[in-house]
Amino acid sequence: MQPQLPDTSTIYSEEDGGMTQIENKLFTNTTLKALYQLTLKLGDIDNAELLLPQLPNKSQEVEVNVNGLISINYTITPGKATIEMEYEGGVTTLILQQRDTGVNRTIIHSAD
Repeated sequence: MQPQLPDTSTIYSEEDGGMTQIENKLFTNTTLKALYQLTLKLGDIDNAELLLPQLPNKSQEVEVNVNGLISINYTITPGKATIEMEYEGGVTTLILQQRDTGVNRTIIHSAD
């Protein structure tokens, strides 16, 4: 199943006086794994090339230690994948959550 372009505009918000930036998009007619692949392909997240090439089927942590990226923690539950990229200066979190009409993708950039 090929992901389609988002059917809603991207919603950007900030918290903690700009220390946390959040981006939300809903992608229709897709799956968690397909949207993960698209996110990597488009480079929608920094250092996407350091993520596992396929979304794992179970939770795991990967030590990286490249470009300031310490580790990547994959938390996989039914209908949801949370990927936390822990940097020396903060955390980038990618959340993919299955919805009735597709998959909601949230990217959160949190500075220390």
